[in-house]
Amino acid sequence: MRSLVLVPASGAAWDAARSSGADALVLDLNAPTTADREQGIARFAALGSGRLAGPARFVRVRGLASGTVDGDLDVVMPHRPDAIVLPDVSSGMDVQHLAAKLAVHEAQCGLADHATRLVAVVDSPRGYFGIGSLPGASHRLAAIVFDAITFAAEAGLDPAAPAVRLARATVVIAAAAARVPALAVADAETPIAAQWTAAHTEGFAGLMLGAAADLAVAVPAIHGGRKRGPASLEVSSS
Repeated sequence: MRSLVLVPASGAAWDAARSSGADALVLDLNAPTTADREQGIARFAALGSGRLAGPARFVRVRGLASGTVDGDLDVVMPHRPDAIVLPDVSSGMDVQHLAAKLAVHEAQCGLADHATRLVAVVDSPRGYFGIGSLPGASHRLAAIVFDAITFAAEAGLDPAAPAVRLARATVVIAAAAARVPALAVADAETPIAAQWTAAHTEGFAGLMLGAAADLAVAVPAIHGGRKRGPASLEVSSS
């Protein structure tokens, strides 16, 4: 899993994202209005209709502290997402909390147990201190993502500050311990090829891209000039 594209619920980015060759498309439910969210969910559902190939389908719900996660899962789980992306993760307990919710929703929707994976996003100084608890938190864990821009903003730091670089390295080590890929959120200013080179050198396995990126250039840059299909998301039930 090298390339994830975060797609807003509203807007016209779906076609470009779907044809980009990214490993997974991530529907962002952090939309300003209910109508926008409903529009995004309808597009997400259509993406999975009759699907035999194509990118994996992820959904980024709102953080646990928002109090809206149950409502988000109510509307997306019937459409069988491959994974749920959880922002603002502060510790492995957050991962376990979401994993328990997913088990209930899978049963309600007639899905196989552990069919839905989980991607944890570390994007705050609070989350930094819980990184070490992510390995072993859940067999559903498919990746750990580090959002340096949001992390630095919350900490009042420059994204290139030593403390942010330390957090990046800690995420890479935690992902290695969990035997899952570490991914970095790409910024909108630096060329993707340069970001990927730097991230790969640090030990990150891939990037999460915004839909506003030039995906026709960005995705092949990450995959060495080749478009890729969805990564395997098999999960242990043990």
